[in-house]
Amino acid sequence: SAVIITPKEDKQGNPMTIYEWMPVRKIDGVLVSEWEGKYIDKAGFLKEDILGIAQLDKFRMTLELIKENIGETIDLNEVDTKHKKTFKTFQKGMNEDVFQFGTGGLKKYSIEVKPTEVEDLISMNALYRPGPMKSDAHNDFVRIRRGRKKAKFDIGMEVVTEKTFGLYVYQEQVMQAMVVGGMTLSEADQVRTYMKKFDDKSLQKFKKKFVKGYSKVVDGKVKKPKSYATEVWDKLYQFSSYGFNRSHAAAYSVMGYWSQWLKVNYPLEFWTASLN
Repeated sequence: SAVIITPKEDKQGNPMTIYEWMPVRKIDGVLVSEWEGKYIDKAGFLKEDILGIAQLDKFRMTLELIKENIGETIDLNEVDTKHKKTFKTFQKGMNEDVFQFGTGGLKKYSIEVKPTEVEDLISMNALYRPGPMKSDAHNDFVRIRRGRKKAKFDIGMEVVTEKTFGLYVYQEQVMQAMVVGGMTLSEADQVRTYMKKFDDKSLQKFKKKFVKGYSKVVDGKVKKPKSYATEVWDKLYQFSSYGFNRSHAAAYSVMGYWSQWLKVNYPLEFWTASLN
């Protein structure tokens, strides 16, 4: 769901309304397009996700209460991101009312992963979703982290998947992998977009370029470079069905960390804001 933005006039300068641009109807008093998102994209209209996050109000109220009660002015961007007590609270699964990590499933997952840094929270946020869970990637992450399974890295992709133990977790990793395979950053972003939309026709020319470029990277390190390159491409393509945007996971995980940090350090103010 998103907000569609349409021009007020056409290319000739004639006034236009939403009714002339696309089929719409009212549902519960809200004007809704009868086209699906992908067709709105293809038609060239701007579609914006505009989120209203209640957590931001909680932060504001908590910080105001801390200022009022204790006289301290907190800048969340300056808080210690390696606060041991905060991570110990995550490790115990005590995530009540912690943004993004307060569900029963993520409480249990926190106990299994035992995060020690924000980077772990980012991986958890991206992995504990239907797609990665279906492929068991979230459990592989725990197994490798615990030493029960050996991390396996694709040749030349070690830097790309270093922080995720050889697993492809983020869309940005697909882009980095494409660059390793000889593409420009612009082409890598196109691949990410086409993979996300399962546009096989548009992907064919990029597949050929990747297999050719990546074959050179692995040449001399494997018996059949072209077959190996094709296998890695197929793996990246399968990943794209659930790959998550790292910047999104990072922003949400930092907010989750702030929630836990405030709860640990200023419980009275945190819970007053939450209960309100």
